[in-house]
Amino acid sequence: MWQEGRILLDDLVFYLDRDKNTPVTPNNDGFLLEKPVRLLHQYMAMWQSRSTADIKNILELGIYGGGSIAFWFQLIRPNKYVAIDLANWSNTEYFNKYITSHNLDSRIKTLWNVDQSDRKMLRQIVATEYNSPLDLIIDDASHLYAETRASFEVLFPLLKPGGLYIIEDWSWGCWPNLPVNFLPIGTELPRLIHQIVDAAGSMQRFLSSEPSNAKLRTINPLIASVTIYADIVVIERGGAAMADGPDFNLEGYITFRPNSNFLRRSLARARYLAAKIAKKMGYDTRYH
Repeated sequence: MWQEGRILLDDLVFYLDRDKNTPVTPNNDGFLLEKPVRLLHQYMAMWQSRSTADIKNILELGIYGGGSIAFWFQLIRPNKYVAIDLANWSNTEYFNKYITSHNLDSRIKTLWNVDQSDRKMLRQIVATEYNSPLDLIIDDASHLYAETRASFEVLFPLLKPGGLYIIEDWSWGCWPNLPVNFLPIGTELPRLIHQIVDAAGSMQRFLSSEPSNAKLRTINPLIASVTIYADIVVIERGGAAMADGPDFNLEGYITFRPNSNFLRRSLARARYLAAKIAKKMGYDTRYH
């Protein structure tokens, strides 16, 4: 039930417009769902075309007050939900009350003081906490390029085919009115999204060898699809198996068609410079 400034879901309260300068204290009477209404509408549009019935294992990057954990758990009802956060905090009293009153100690776990760019730790958490592949990953953590890419390269291959990897607030680097000191220059996420799209389009290696007509061949890529909304990006895992280790280098999965004109110009320029150097050294370039 939507109300002004909050959502009522089952027996829980999620505040949407609470002042961010107000700390999440043990005395809160509800969760702070730190997501703008427009982002929730984008999620609604995305879920209208997808089913949550087969989502059993969820991993979220970013906890804060635990509002999104409770929100998605109540809507999806997975078997296991693990969330990590870099902050050295602890669960709020309201969150712990939610876990206890709903008997969720074995199904929800929060891990604080975990860096999303710690590749070894991420692999260890997944191996320890889950007994089957991940179905859904939500990254609402640092919103920084290097850290977000590190998580993606480790965790995306651990999704089951058809699993979803969602990156929130990817577009902040496109906001001209955002103060420069808000997040450092060079850490913007649009660059990562561009690379993911390029990797999705680099499907040549995933083409089947049959039939002989290339137009009729099928693909089974690593990245099946990329759906871009204003605030979230949804990347669907394809069925391709990883062949180069537990995680992958995103750039290694990106290919581009060679620019023949550029190569010809480069070769001509190289020959010109070689001839010029040879002439200065006294060689007769007519015969070389």
